[in-house]
Amino acid sequence: MIDVDAAKQLEATVRFQSELLGAVGQAVIAVDLDRIVLYWNRAAEELYGWSAEEAVGKRAPLLADGEAVPRHAKETLDVMGRGGTWSGDCEVARRDGSSVSVFVTFSPIFGPDGRITAVIGASIDITARLAALRALKSEYRLAEAQRTAHLGSFEFDLVTGRLSWSEEYFRILGIDPSVPPSISRFNAAVHPDDRRVAGQVWVDALQRGRAFDHEFRIVRPDAEVRTVRARVEPEVDDSGTVVLVAGTMIDDTERSAADAVRRAAETRFEFGFEQAAIGTVIVGLDGIPLRVNPAVCALLGRPADLLVGRRWTEYSHPDDVSLADAVLARLAAGHDTYEDERRFVWPDGTVVWASTHVSLVRDEDGEPLYIFGQLQDITARKRRRGTSPTRRSTTPSPASRTGPC
Repeated sequence: MIDVDAAKQLEATVRFQSELLGAVGQAVIAVDLDRIVLYWNRAAEELYGWSAEEAVGKRAPLLADGEAVPRHAKETLDVMGRGGTWSGDCEVARRDGSSVSVFVTFSPIFGPDGRITAVIGASIDITARLAALRALKSEYRLAEAQRTAHLGSFEFDLVTGRLSWSEEYFRILGIDPSVPPSISRFNAAVHPDDRRVAGQVWVDALQRGRAFDHEFRIVRPDAEVRTVRARVEPEVDDSGTVVLVAGTMIDDTERSAADAVRRAAETRFEFGFEQAAIGTVIVGLDGIPLRVNPAVCALLGRPADLLVGRRWTEYSHPDDVSLADAVLARLAAGHDTYEDERRFVWPDGTVVWASTHVSLVRDEDGEPLYIFGQLQDITARKRRRGTSPTRRSTTPSPASRTGPC
């Protein structure tokens, strides 16, 4: 005989449990071992798009990647086989063809014989959470990249008046990131001597939509002066009105200082090259002069345009022509220096002696760049030792005349 009261109590309990599962905010689905849906609550209807009538009795939807079960299904079944639960995230297909990222917890349902007869899963939509996490990671990577490159970024919306600076932008200016960014704070940071020109390019960008790439100095709150380079690209609407200005600013102090050192070194080299009392020449790896100084012109009796781009053999003494090839051969053999004494012939036939010192200049990687040579007039010394220069015409001696440069 059926206990009516007990049956009613069981029915009420089942109804309560069903209503409870239907009311929870998580999508609750129960499937048997063949993936036939046994239960599908209201949250599951909203999350996946199928109604309970459409889902119950049918096979559960596939995951977004086409798999019937997660890639870690074996691990899941092993855990549930021991009476435990498994949690993880996966992509699941919706009815409309889109996919949703869910965090799901699977729990086993056991039959009287102790075997798993069904699995119940409770899922929550984590699509927005994952998107926010990816955005956060992206922002972090951007911040790290900007910090490493000393590159800050900013954006100024002229429609809303909203101004934003990246973390590195604050750091470059030496301003606490907790302080709201403002145009007045930026203007105050610009070096007084650079404020007029820097202000003009900014006005042109904000009012006329002109992009710029400008270097100027800033003064941090601790009085440290830094050199920065700002690149700005305005955005205009259909009427040509500037609506947004965005750009970057890089701390260029070290590069600017290095450039200043390089320019100073180049200036010293230029002065030393041109003013040197002995002949100085820069020669290509093919042995042809690329540049000569006035002392070389005086020594060889020719202006620079008759020396640069011409082979040494054109004004070498016939008996010393082979020495030019000897220099290149020695350098090609791995020797970076060479010295000799040789004769050159002036256009009027005058023969002069020169002591040559040649060095191979290499780049940072050890690759040859060019040949640096110095030529010193030793004609007078040779004369004193009895080695008289050959003369083909009656002209003043080389020691008493000035070259054509």
